[in-house]
Amino acid sequence: MNNQIKKKESILRNNGFQTIIASLLCIIIGLLIGYIVLLIINPSGAGEAITAILKNFFYYPSEVAVKKYFGTTLVKASALLMCSLSVLFAYKVGLFNIGAAGQYVIGAGACLYFGLQLKMPWYVCLIAAVVSAAIVGGISGLLKAYFNVNEVISCIMLNWIGLYSVNMLLTKVKDASTPYTKPLSSTNKNALLPNAGLDKLFANNEFVTIGLVLSVVMAIVVWVILEKTKFGYELKATGLNKNAAKYCGMREKRNIILTMVIAGGLAGLGAGIFYLTELSSGWFSRQQFRQWDSMELQRHFLVAQARLERFFHHTLSSTSQVVVLM
Repeated sequence: MNNQIKKKESILRNNGFQTIIASLLCIIIGLLIGYIVLLIINPSGAGEAITAILKNFFYYPSEVAVKKYFGTTLVKASALLMCSLSVLFAYKVGLFNIGAAGQYVIGAGACLYFGLQLKMPWYVCLIAAVVSAAIVGGISGLLKAYFNVNEVISCIMLNWIGLYSVNMLLTKVKDASTPYTKPLSSTNKNALLPNAGLDKLFANNEFVTIGLVLSVVMAIVVWVILEKTKFGYELKATGLNKNAAKYCGMREKRNIILTMVIAGGLAGLGAGIFYLTELSSGWFSRQQFRQWDSMELQRHFLVAQARLERFFHHTLSSTSQVVVLM
């Protein structure tokens, strides 16, 4: 009996369990708020609309169509996962990488330019996306570490610089008949990420590539770095208090720069995974920046989730104590 109580207590106090509960609660609250908004806009169709959102791609009558669209959703989610990891990695170290959108743009421009103009293979294009985005992230980290320039300000400026630079750069590989860049499939097939048989699992969906596996592997690598390595501990310690980290002998300036470099590289990897599958029509030559609102909302979401996790930590800890007393 005591062992069962201790097991329940350990589960309730587990950080991973509390994070999952907090995340699920955020999803439920988001759906509830969305449903309320739909009720205000159109009460008669609110139920049908929220049902469609919940069903998503499962409403397709054919099993083949379900598998195919599920694969496409995973590909899109892979790019979003990399951008989320980019923001999360910096957030864990006490920095707000609002430049993830701009780093993503730089990565997209680099991989497309290397693939379309220089005719490089996919792995070179992917490396170019990661390295170029990492450099841009490193610039913000450098300004923060040595000149105490707020990373939000420098990232916003670099977002726009990167956007217009990519727009100008990719005019060299623009399709003459459309406002988009040339398709990789007809210009340089070697730049497309290989499927490695993954397309067969999703009804021959040509967009499902090794990028899906790369995103999952990178998510695991990021977790290992932050939670299981000395380097990750130093990064988090620097984020909590850089002066204390410096007093303990940690190189706080290096840690800040490396954090932004890694965060930028993750965003660039997301761009490479997305654009080298050719799921999109290409880069729109008159692309505009509309990511500020979403990134600002993401910052508020991260803060809210952190507070919610702390709330659940205290609540579940109290609950576990009651269970022990019972």
